[in-house]
Parts: sequence; C-alpha cells; structure tokens
Amino acid sequence: MKYIILVIALTAPISAFATASFDERAREAHRLERASDQRAYQATLRSRLAPKMNTLMARCARMTNGAKPRPFTVVGDITRTSSVVNIKVKPSSALAKCFASALSSISLPAPPDSFAGNAYPIAMDMTFH
Repeated sequence: MKYIILVIALTAPISAFATASFDERAREAHRLERASDQRAYQATLRSRLAPKMNTLMARCARMTNGAKPRPFTVVGDITRTSSVVNIKVKPSSALAKCFASALSSISLPAPPDSFAGNAYPIAMDMTFH
C-alpha cells in the first residue's frame, strides 16, 4: 500500500488557538501554511517529518489488520522541547488513532527562536492511494 501526505501545514502561536475547535485549528494551519516568515522552519520540519511518516503509517497499517484506510486530518503542537502534543484526529478510525499515538512518540525540530508561542501547531491531511 502506498501512502501519500497531501498537506503539512504549520501555524501561528498556539496561544492564539488554545480554545479553537479542531476544524478552526486545521483551517488556520492550512491558511498559514503559505506564510513567508514560516518557510524556513516548514522546510526543516518537512525534511525531518517525511521519512518518519511512511514508517509510522506502515506500522499502523499492520496493526489495523489491513482495514481499508480512509482519509483523515491530524492536528498537533510541537513544543519547545521537540515533543508533539495535543494531537487530535478527525474523522476517528483505528488507523487515525494509531497514527496520532505514534506521532506523539517522535521528536521534531523545536519551533524557531523567532516564534512567539510555546508550541507550534501543525496540521496534516492524510490520504491514501
């Protein structure tokens, strides 16, 4: 099975979105993905995240006993200590839950010093072919 990541979006400081709904977090992430002042960090994050994605998805696919994967969106926050926290998925499925759990176990580049917030939100739309 081949896995493709359609979108990895990075957003503004988490404090601005602390009470935002899942959909608001995802929309804001996708809107800010193109922010010119975030391009360097996004490139670094993508280069570190991409190789881990197939490993995580393959592990989860094996654990879900070959269930046909459905697209899902995951949102989370990267902390100053490089942890991924506050991870949510929509819609929920065994594969999406497994991916969210696996994502919480990896380390990603800490937000840049120029970033004002304590945690850097990310959103990923996952689709499969």
